[in-house]
Amino acid sequence: AAPGAGGVSVTRNAIVAEKWAFRDAALSRSRNDQRTYRYARGTQSRANFESYSDQRQAASEVRWLGRHRRWEEALVVVAGVEDPNPVTLSAAVDACARSLQGEAAGRVFE
Repeated sequence: AAPGAGGVSVTRNAIVAEKWAFRDAALSRSRNDQRTYRYARGTQSRANFESYSDQRQAASEVRWLGRHRRWEEALVVVAGVEDPNPVTLSAAVDACARSLQGEAAGRVFE
């Protein structure tokens, strides 16, 4: 390889530039791009898209109630969700734990 500026080979400069370009592209990916990548690999499920926003809204509400130590209301929200996902259930356990309700937290997964 021919020497470039400062005696460094042009090939090495090209490799370093390509490495940084790839790193910049990887860091600027949105969450949707990552989800698309997981779909392509087969590690992301496409099931139940219609209930996805409902699950997110329920989990958000349960987290908010948990932060305010309103664990009973959080459990009522979870009980109203059809087939709650692990994120929603985890938020309910956290709501109970924040209110020192260990017994109630254990019943969330029943």
